[in-house]
Amino acid sequence: MSVIYCNECKNVFISEKSHGNVNCPKCGRVVDIPGEETLREKKDEIYLEALHKKKIALYARDLREAKAIFEWLGNYRDASEQVESCEYLAARQEEREKEEMKSLSFTPKKIKRIVMISASILVSLAIIITASLMLVAPIKYSVAESNYEKGNYEKAAEIFSEIVDFKNSKDILADIYASFSEKEGKNVSCSALEPWFSINENGIISFIRSAYTGNGNIVIPDIFDGIKVKSVAANAFKNYVRLKNVALPSELSSIGTYAFYGCKNLESINIPESVISISPYAFKDCSSLKSVNIPDALTVINAYVFSGCSSLEFPTLPDSLTKIDSSAFMGCTSFEEIILTKNIKSIGAFAFSACTNAENIELPVSLTEIGKNAFYECDALHTVYYSGNEEQFKTISVDEGNTSFTEAEIIYVH
Repeated sequence: MSVIYCNECKNVFISEKSHGNVNCPKCGRVVDIPGEETLREKKDEIYLEALHKKKIALYARDLREAKAIFEWLGNYRDASEQVESCEYLAARQEEREKEEMKSLSFTPKKIKRIVMISASILVSLAIIITASLMLVAPIKYSVAESNYEKGNYEKAAEIFSEIVDFKNSKDILADIYASFSEKEGKNVSCSALEPWFSINENGIISFIRSAYTGNGNIVIPDIFDGIKVKSVAANAFKNYVRLKNVALPSELSSIGTYAFYGCKNLESINIPESVISISPYAFKDCSSLKSVNIPDALTVINAYVFSGCSSLEFPTLPDSLTKIDSSAFMGCTSFEEIILTKNIKSIGAFAFSACTNAENIELPVSLTEIGKNAFYECDALHTVYYSGNEEQFKTISVDEGNTSFTEAEIIYVH
């Protein structure tokens, strides 16, 4: 059993695993199981989180987890007293939970009564639904048909979607969808025909993989269920290995955390120029992804965005970029050269680590800092082209773990 501390959301939890990584139950991020030394440095934070867990615990199992953390803390502060307190509270909570379960237990008589009431409700609902369909559906069908005949396809599709099981609504809906011009198609949502999407009121679209029956080539519409698609949800396609190609909405503004994480067979993606934010881990471990475009509006390549994309060729970076965050391109072994644009000021820790085939780098005079291990294990690196002079190059702060970089030949091209 291991105590895990999530640096992102500060959650402390227990895992049966002793090494490797786990998902944080609070924020869902992948957390590396830390060594004992690292944990000891965070005793204060761990102690406070354990106290918080104890305070807000709703169930006995929550208190048992807090107790396990206090046991790990040993003689730190009043941890031993907290262990006893958690034991006592957990025992009392367990008793309450048992009492609640008893009160909810069903006798044969109760079960019979519940079944009879449920059956009665279901019959009533069936009658109401049938009656509603008989009364409302024909009216809606007539209105939809009228709109269709007048060429108002958007309205027709909207109404046919509501009565998709009435008469031949689904067939007409399919016909509308197939016959739309490109322009019209972007202004119509046909959720009855695309049940693998869902969208919230903020325009964040999710993917329902259990409903998808296609071949791995997916088109996310510009407008879905009458709502403009603004963002791909966090975890939307996470670890969905069936995904091969995806077309994104033309006015998309952001891509969520872990959106395409682990899509090992994703081969291509065109990111619209409207995108202003790609969240951390968005394309991590997309090992078949060969090329990607970086939108001009992007100012930061966030942490781990393209980490582990081993087939990726180095993308053309826009001048808008000011920062390459930690581990952003870690393990991109297909990079032969790295060309950073004129406004980049900062390269984060491990940003290009394990880019084992990169032979040369072009750096702008705007660069001020290179983080720890940014070029760790870049063993093929032999030349650095710098757009400033020697005095300017000396002002760059280079953290430890960048031997490949510091030992490379510097060529000034100002």
